[in-house]
Amino acid sequence: MVYRKDLCTRAEYENMTIDDREKYLDKIYGGSSTHRVLAEIVYIFDNAIEVNHKYFIFEDDTLQEFCLFRDSPCNHFISRNDTLIKFCIQNKLSKGDNFINEIFPNYKKIGFAFRNLTLENVNKISEPSKSQKIINEKKFEIEQLEESISQLRDLKNLAQDDYDKEISFQKQRLREEYSKESEKLQNLIENKQKEISTLTQEKDLLEEKLKFLRAYGINFPDEDSDEEKKPDFDGILDFLFGNNPSEKNGVNLKTFDYFEEMSDYWQSHLNTAKYGFLKYDMRILESLYFGLQTDQLILLMGNPGTGKTSLVKALAKSFNFADAKIIPVQSNWTDKSDLLGYYNPIEKNYVSTPFLDALINFSRQAENNPEKLFIICLDEMNLSHIEYYFAEFLSILQDDNAEITLYSEQLQKDILYELQNSGFEIDGDKIVYEGTPLESLSLLERKYYFELRRLAQMLKNYPAKFKIPKNVKFFGTLNQDETTLDISPKVLDRSYVIRVEKFFEEEIPVGDETPLQYKPLENYGISEGVGVSSDFIGFLKNFKAVNISRRITDKILFNEKFVNWEGVIVSEIVYDYIIASCVLPKVRLDEENYEKYAAEIEKLITDGEFELSLEIWQRINSPEEKIADFWRR
Repeated sequence: MVYRKDLCTRAEYENMTIDDREKYLDKIYGGSSTHRVLAEIVYIFDNAIEVNHKYFIFEDDTLQEFCLFRDSPCNHFISRNDTLIKFCIQNKLSKGDNFINEIFPNYKKIGFAFRNLTLENVNKISEPSKSQKIINEKKFEIEQLEESISQLRDLKNLAQDDYDKEISFQKQRLREEYSKESEKLQNLIENKQKEISTLTQEKDLLEEKLKFLRAYGINFPDEDSDEEKKPDFDGILDFLFGNNPSEKNGVNLKTFDYFEEMSDYWQSHLNTAKYGFLKYDMRILESLYFGLQTDQLILLMGNPGTGKTSLVKALAKSFNFADAKIIPVQSNWTDKSDLLGYYNPIEKNYVSTPFLDALINFSRQAENNPEKLFIICLDEMNLSHIEYYFAEFLSILQDDNAEITLYSEQLQKDILYELQNSGFEIDGDKIVYEGTPLESLSLLERKYYFELRRLAQMLKNYPAKFKIPKNVKFFGTLNQDETTLDISPKVLDRSYVIRVEKFFEEEIPVGDETPLQYKPLENYGISEGVGVSSDFIGFLKNFKAVNISRRITDKILFNEKFVNWEGVIVSEIVYDYIIASCVLPKVRLDEENYEKYAAEIEKLITDGEFELSLEIWQRINSPEEKIADFWRR
């Protein structure tokens, strides 16, 4: 039996000579000129070997668990003994194999090797004690159990991964199916609501006419009567009821003399079944109406689900405009060809986009309907860098003669020359061909004929240049989350930003579904026009934390119509909307400049009693974190 008190420390052993080590082993394990130890290979390096001495073998071949030091339970050694390394290599030993090492202290003689040592192998060397045998058996069982547990754990992890992937796939599939079906249902509901609204309006108008006719003793004409002899119902009604509501293109429209009356009606008008009971703060609607006058790109920003796209659609519908065209932006858009398409010289055709088709269509309609607005909205505009794909529009939107170039005018002249010399003419919306009849052409000539006809169709649909009327308005919706990109100063300088949130607390009444008559802001009644306030311009200069672009002053404050605008809405409210939409979107204070500017901004807004701007400031300002960021809070 080896007692712990008889053992030396590792340091003491390492300081011993070879002879002293043999004497030390004789003392604790019995006198013998040959010491044998059963060792296990832990790792074989290029020029060394790590071994674990497990059992000491006595002269009678009995085994005892080997322990060499009292201060370390580990019997691991790193040896650079060439004889031992060669022995392991010759016997092809590897990690986990066992061997008997004779003359242990100096490794001059190596015994013989055991691979895959089991309890039976050990028994061949010596019959271990009963307790040691039980220990070995239990160790083997534990190792087997641990291996089984590891395998089961791996199977469980694989099964869980497969399950998670399947659940994720099914959720995504159901989400997409739900989105498609929901969109179909919403379109169906909107169409039915439009039909019901139209029928209701026609019914109401017919009842008004009948009441008038009966009241004045006018008999309703028979179906067989001549059209010329029928009374002028519309003229009589216009004379009797005036222009409120007015009738444009067969649709009754509400018209108001004062802006406050219009905005009150508009807010409740959106809270009807026709729009799915949309509720917006009055200041959002008024600020949006003001933004339409500025010729800026109008950006509606906010968290997903706040009703940004719905507001654009409702704006077009509530004023009886053409339906707004919603164009989803893709995250891989990088230049204007993603927005406007491109001319393919190989196919000799223009590859268009939904945005371009809507823009050309609306531009043509807008010229013939100057009293209406035509709205194109880029949905989730900040999924890609706006200044990349929308750069050309950013440069021309505020020009008085905004013009888009799709391809070179020289190319258009060349195509026209080829068409005219082949019997083709483009007459307005028609393509006229006065060349050789098609049936008289050869197969090759027919192929050329159809190629020219496609070119003629391209010129008719997609001219090299075309103007964008001022009543074509561009909107963009911006989601405020981690998946979107920041807005560059170049874009902000040319944008009117409206933060769409649930600011209001008062109850909005359910309104009338009759749409409104749109008219420019300056056409509403003015109580008093006071001109551009020099105090307000000086006030803007006090916002030293942001750069107030000349586009704000030139295009808004010094607009010749601004005198009327601030009289229609009231100066202080107009200033509030300008700060909320053109100044605060530029506020991005980090911890470094928060202390310098935050208190000054809050004081300017508070002293000016700008309610909407103050509410937005309080939402983007975080004194605890010492940041104020319009786009990330």
